[in-house]
Amino acid sequence: MDQLAFKVSSLSKKYTIPEKQISVLQDIDFQIPVNQWITITGQSGCGKTTLLRLLGTLDEPDRGTIECFGEEITKMNTNQKAKLRRNKLGFIFQSYQLLPELNALENIMLPGRLTQGDMKTIKNRALDLMKTLEIENRIHHRPAELSGGEQQRVAIARALMNKPDIILADEPTGNLDTKNSTGIMKILEDLKIKEQKTILMVTHNINLTDYADKSYHIEGGSIIPI
Repeated sequence: MDQLAFKVSSLSKKYTIPEKQISVLQDIDFQIPVNQWITITGQSGCGKTTLLRLLGTLDEPDRGTIECFGEEITKMNTNQKAKLRRNKLGFIFQSYQLLPELNALENIMLPGRLTQGDMKTIKNRALDLMKTLEIENRIHHRPAELSGGEQQRVAIARALMNKPDIILADEPTGNLDTKNSTGIMKILEDLKIKEQKTILMVTHNINLTDYADKSYHIEGGSIIPI
C-alpha cells in the first residue's frame, strides 16, 4: 500500500450560529497518498476550506480522526501541531495573507525565521525561491506594490520556505486572471512532478481538476469521488 500523506476517518464538523447549528462535514472518509495531487471541488460554503483547515490543524473537528504520515494529529497538543505545520505543511491562501508592512523577501523568510536557523541560509533560500518563481526583481516591494499574480507567487514561495512535504492550497487562483491562473497552476504542477510534493487543492473551478491525479466533490456534508 502506498504511503499516505493523510488518512481521514469519520470526520465531522459543525458550526453554531445564533439559535442554529450548521453541519458542514458529516462522517467524511478519504485518503491522500504521498506525491499525489488531490483536488476538492464544491460550491461556496460547502465545507472545502473547513476541511483544509482541519487537515492543516488550524481548526478542530467535532468527531473523527486525521492521520498525517501515520501520526494522529487530532491527538496532538498545541506545540506538536505547530511543529507539524512548520516542518511538514505549506499553506497557500486565496487572499495571499501577506503581511503588509513587510516586503516580499521578508514575507517569504517568515517561516524560516520560526525555525531559528541560520539567517544567511534562510535569506539565501528565500532569494533562490524568488528567482525560481521569477519575482527576484520584487525583493523590496511590499504587497500593495505587487500585482495579484506576484502576490500569489510570494505566497507560494513562503509556503515552500521550509521545504514542506504537503502543500495545502485554498483557491490559489481564485483572485487571478486566466494568464496568472495558468502560471500558478504550472508552478504547482512542477512542484508535484519535479519536487515530489503532495498537493491538496480546493477550488470552485471544475476545470482545474484536469491537473489532479484524483478529484473529490463536497456536497451536503459528504465527500464524493469524481
